[in-house]
Amino acid sequence: MLQPFIDALIPFMPGYLELPESYVGLLKSASHRYIKRVPKAGGGYRYFYHVGHGSGVAHEDHFVPGASFRFDGGHYHIKSEEGGKLVIEHDETKERKTVSKTELRSMLTSHHEPAIKAHREKVAGMLAEARANKASPKQIAKLEARAKAAGIKTTTKKQAPTGIDRLDKRIAKIKEEIEASPISEDDKAKLLAGLPEKNPKRKGDGYSDGAADDEYDDYGDMVERSFKRDLNDAVKRARDTSSKAGPSVEEVLSEVPEYQRRAYRDDTASELRAKAKSIRKQAEHTGDDDPSLRFKTADQIAQRKAEKHRDATFMERLADAKDRAAR
Repeated sequence: MLQPFIDALIPFMPGYLELPESYVGLLKSASHRYIKRVPKAGGGYRYFYHVGHGSGVAHEDHFVPGASFRFDGGHYHIKSEEGGKLVIEHDETKERKTVSKTELRSMLTSHHEPAIKAHREKVAGMLAEARANKASPKQIAKLEARAKAAGIKTTTKKQAPTGIDRLDKRIAKIKEEIEASPISEDDKAKLLAGLPEKNPKRKGDGYSDGAADDEYDDYGDMVERSFKRDLNDAVKRARDTSSKAGPSVEEVLSEVPEYQRRAYRDDTASELRAKAKSIRKQAEHTGDDDPSLRFKTADQIAQRKAEKHRDATFMERLADAKDRAAR
C-alpha cells in the first residue's frame, strides 16, 4: 500500500532524510498485511484484513481490474480482463499469467485454506454456544448469517418451547374452548376477560420476564383449574336456561280439546314418550293391509299418517314440558 509512494519519494529526499532500509522494509511489510484490496467506484480502495470479511477471500464480484489478493508473501494484482479471462501479476515474483475466475478462486481458497478453516470453526463454535445457551432469536439469526457467509451449512434447530411459550399456548387453547362452548355471550366475555392477556412485553399476571420455566407451568395449571371450574358453571347455567325455555304443561294441553286433557294430565313423561313412539310406528305402516283404508286414496292415506305424526309430536312436546316442570 505504501511501497509505491515510498519508492517514488525517496529519490527526491535530502540525504539526511533518507530512510534506513530496515524502516522501508517495515513499511513494506505493513502494506502487505491486507487479504484483498478492491477498487471503489469513486476512486480509492477498500481493504480487507480477514478471510471472513468482504464475502470471503475469493468473491467473484471483486475480480475486477485494479483488485489485488494476498498470495505467497505478496499479492496477485488483476491487471486486466480479456475475453472473460483475468490477467494477473504477482507484485513480488513478477509472475504474470492469464486465468479464469474459477481458477483464481480455487488458487486463493487453497492458499488461505488454514485461515478459512479456523474461521469456520470459530463461527460454528460461536453458533453452537449461542444455541446451547438459548440466546435470543436475533443473536442466533446474526450468527447464522455469519456462518452462511463463511460457507457453513447450518440447519436451524427449533428451540424447545420455553415456559412462557407453553403458557401462551395453554392460554390460546383455553380461549378456543371458550369460543366453542355452548354458553351465553355474556359468560364468554367474562371468561375471556378473566384470562391473563399477553402484551408485546409479556407483562402482567403470570407474564413477568424473570420467572423460571416451572413457575410458568405452575401458573398455567392454576389458570386451567380456575377456567375449567368457571366454564363448567357457565355450561350448567346455559343448560338450566335452555331447559326452562319452552311452553308449560298447560300451554301444551291448550292445543287439544278439553275432554282429552284429563287423560294427558295423568300420563307421566315416560308414558307419553312410549305412546308417541308407538303412534309413529303405526304411522309407518298405515295403509298396509288395513281393511278400513282399502277404499281410501293415496292422499287420504298420507293425511292419516300425518295426523298420527302430529299426535306423536304433541305427546313428545307434552313430555318435555312435564320434565321441565319436574326440575
